[in-house]
Amino acid sequence: MTGKDAYRVAAIIPCYNHGKMLGAVLRELAEAGISSLVVDDGSTPEEAELVRRAVRSRPGTRLLRLERNSGKGAAVIAGIRELRKLGFTHALQVDADGQHEVSDANRLIALSRAHPGDVVSGLPVYDSSAPKGRLAGRRVTDFWVKLETLSSELEDSMCGFRVYPAEPFCAVVGRRRVGQRMDFDTEILVRLFWSGCRVRYVRTRVRYPKDGVSHFDYLRDNLRISAMHAKLFIESPLHWKRALEVRREKRIPRPGGWSMAPERGGTRWIRIMFAVYRKLGRKPFELLLVPVAAVFWLTGKAAREAVGDFDRTVVKAGARVTPGGAAAFRHFYRFGLSMLDRLAAWTGDYCLGRSLEFTPGSREALRYDPAKRGKLVLTSHLGTAEVCRAIAEREIRAPVAVLMDERNAAGFSAMLRELAPESRVDVIAVDDISIGTIERLSQHLDRGGWLAIAADRTGAGTERRADHSVSAPFLGRNARFPAGPYILASLLGCEVWTLFAIRDGSRFRVDCRELSRKIRLPRKGRAGELSRLAGIFASRLGEEAVAHPFEWFNFYPFWEDGKIDEEP
Repeated sequence: MTGKDAYRVAAIIPCYNHGKMLGAVLRELAEAGISSLVVDDGSTPEEAELVRRAVRSRPGTRLLRLERNSGKGAAVIAGIRELRKLGFTHALQVDADGQHEVSDANRLIALSRAHPGDVVSGLPVYDSSAPKGRLAGRRVTDFWVKLETLSSELEDSMCGFRVYPAEPFCAVVGRRRVGQRMDFDTEILVRLFWSGCRVRYVRTRVRYPKDGVSHFDYLRDNLRISAMHAKLFIESPLHWKRALEVRREKRIPRPGGWSMAPERGGTRWIRIMFAVYRKLGRKPFELLLVPVAAVFWLTGKAAREAVGDFDRTVVKAGARVTPGGAAAFRHFYRFGLSMLDRLAAWTGDYCLGRSLEFTPGSREALRYDPAKRGKLVLTSHLGTAEVCRAIAEREIRAPVAVLMDERNAAGFSAMLRELAPESRVDVIAVDDISIGTIERLSQHLDRGGWLAIAADRTGAGTERRADHSVSAPFLGRNARFPAGPYILASLLGCEVWTLFAIRDGSRFRVDCRELSRKIRLPRKGRAGELSRLAGIFASRLGEEAVAHPFEWFNFYPFWEDGKIDEEP
């Protein structure tokens, strides 16, 4: 019923003693080509007659009369149930008091038609007529809604100008009683979100006419809204896991297809926590990270399963890990610490002498010499190699260009760009490689600069293409690794090194080793040579993974053969 081909929408207008304003609203809807159902919510006899006259003046407009005043929510529920009986798939909720910019109705409907399973709501733009007390109340409600949903997707929850998909709406109100009065708009939106509906917004002007009639009772309705938030907050833990996993199911990546998965929300929490770190230090940050990591651990079913698979695999290779929920949580927690480390390194909290410890030969290998040609450095998502880059560029002014795919981390990248603009210098998108880019990178290397690229993740849709990825043994199982770094190195004719930076207490242990002096890819046996090179990298990655298993930050199915078989 909610497919695009079956899309049918009508306006639902709850009305209680707004007979004088109703005619203008119906006229604007008719001019927009939208049919309407007015629900008279027990208006007084005089007002009820004005409502009937307004409806009769617009042929095709329907009227549903409730004998007693039951509240705005009750009127909307009754109206949408009636529309569904009449074969409508969607309902455009419009207030009868003239607050809404009805001329924007078709913009909401167009977005709803494109996404028929979602709720589309007006995002209010207020003018000077808006009462300051109402605006303050909205800010309080917005705060509670974000806690109840663990999401910033619901930018506004009180605007009554929105399009509902009728089927999920009726399913939600059929399962339990929803607020019937001024608490309705917020509660129904939260419950629809919990049920799996996305919420999309269209900016629209909201006005408060001087001669308008408002039925909002500041005492009683604010008490109702407070009670509603108490109820939703108490109930919310039951819905966090399911509501967020509904969204994750649509974006669980295939093995190697990590970039198909958009980043999970959380940059707002990181901003808050980084501010805590700056004000109070690392220990309070670490304490605050525990509940935040717990939420992501609880709601990230696919990620939990992926790191569980990794833990069972790395144990067989000799790591000291006890696979299970606690081990999976440590991956999430360590990942949160690594995000802090990246931010702290770029903002100057880490330095070369105090923060880095080098394995034998690594410091010499990373010494910057503008008279010598630079290196291609292969990094990974094990540990925090970004710390080395930040310190190199800040302290020794070594130019480091990075090839990166940020599609699944756009929010964190934007935050890093804001806090440390220098971190985005010489960042090149991996899907933007051209002849001109190759020339630019070659010149960068000629000046002694380094080029860094992660060599442990394949891009979306490239898992089985021999020119983009190759299979190599990793911790006793076959996994796909990108071929691009080795193809790039053969074009640039440069040395290739591996680099790992692993936190060890208050310092980072840096290991840098040569992988190949120069890569040559023969026409015959090219795939085999690429697989051999990827195998060398995978072997070193495996060594680090066994030694530091909780520094593994690939939260997706990594191996070609799916999940590891359990021990009999």
